[in-house]
Amino acid sequence: MNTYPVFRSPDGTDYSCLFHACHPQSGWEWYGFELAETEDGVNIYFGYVMGDENEFGYFSDKEIADVGGHITTDPDDLREILPPIDWTKKEDDDAKEND
Repeated sequence: MNTYPVFRSPDGTDYSCLFHACHPQSGWEWYGFELAETEDGVNIYFGYVMGDENEFGYFSDKEIADVGGHITTDPDDLREILPPIDWTKKEDDDAKEND
């Protein structure tokens, strides 16, 4: 199965997670929902960042790699990660609705 996980934000908007990174020392996490562009082999994502502030924004895989972040882009591995705090996995919400 090569589908990306879908995370549901607190406002009910669904986002496919194409990228996840974490920085173990700082506890920051990046969730990439849209590949905005690629410049010179650097992927720039639009997504959600959990850091000093939790917010949407743009970030690149290069800047995360440069600070030692652990990057995941494989759909199977992405399905194993937890969504951002206060978010849910769409498949979990759908299963609850069908119970």
